[in-house]
Amino acid sequence: MRTLTTLAFVVVSLTPSFAPSLGLAQQSAPSQAQPPSASERLRKELLLLLADVRSAADVLGAQSSYDGFMFKIGKIEKRVSSIRSKYQIPLSRGDHKALGAPLSDACAALYAAASDWKQVRLAANEVAGAQRAVAHAASWEVTFYQRQLQAAQAKHADAQKRLTDHTVTALASVQTATRAQDAQKKQAIAAQK
Repeated sequence: MRTLTTLAFVVVSLTPSFAPSLGLAQQSAPSQAQPPSASERLRKELLLLLADVRSAADVLGAQSSYDGFMFKIGKIEKRVSSIRSKYQIPLSRGDHKALGAPLSDACAALYAAASDWKQVRLAANEVAGAQRAVAHAASWEVTFYQRQLQAAQAKHADAQKRLTDHTVTALASVQTATRAQDAQKKQAIAAQK
């Protein structure tokens, strides 16, 4: 019992000495920089995503490197997944919807173009294989392999058309997202004045 009373006395006597130091810490906290809100962190993540989307759109527009494009698409998918998991609440509130919605459309268009670019590559391989088959065919097999070549060429042309259509859509969506970012910047500058 005496130990319990002594312990209670020590706790009571130490508590007032901590209180002023806690009050001091609370007073100095507002002068320190506050961590950015979840909404502000979301905005920064969306801007990073926009940079990734622009980079992928540049590669797609030039159709310079399929592997480079797919690497960028993978990076975009990871960032989108991270944003959706980290910022579920701000997203559900509609924070930064003016930038997020066009970015979502741009990502969807890039994903469609990635699928089409893969189909173009596969169809091009089929055309090359059919051309080799025609070149090495016996005279009685040529007609058969020429029909396969024509089918492969039609498939390639169709895949190329879809890729072109989705590329145009993706580039337009990226431009829309970029305009949304510019409008957001103008609003922020106007709000500061």
